[in-house]
Amino acid sequence: MASAKRKPASRGEAPPPPDSSERRQFLKRQEEMRRAQEAAAAERRRKAAAQESASSEAKLEQAAKDQEQAKKDRQVDEAYERATRQPMFRHGGSVKKYVKGGSVRGGGCETKGKTRGKFV
Repeated sequence: MASAKRKPASRGEAPPPPDSSERRQFLKRQEEMRRAQEAAAAERRRKAAAQESASSEAKLEQAAKDQEQAKKDRQVDEAYERATRQPMFRHGGSVKKYVKGGSVRGGGCETKGKTRGKFV
């Protein structure tokens, strides 16, 4: 029966013996890396929670602004409805008004002087 060989670790290196100083240092580095990754993950979670609370506050502020704007829009709409519901004047034909001292026919062109003759 052939002897079973262990596969070398990644990067072509053989793992250190089970109870050597190299193995202890290797495990220490692994533990430090794991703790650093956990700390980074906790920091990311904390920032995400802070951002979530800030965004929820911003959403609440925006909702309050939207409610105020909707209230103003309703007031404007109601004022418009009141203004258009009540007629300002009675219905009927147009009222003729003439300039004091002017004639009825051709009043516009006469006042501008277009019918006057020119002296040569």
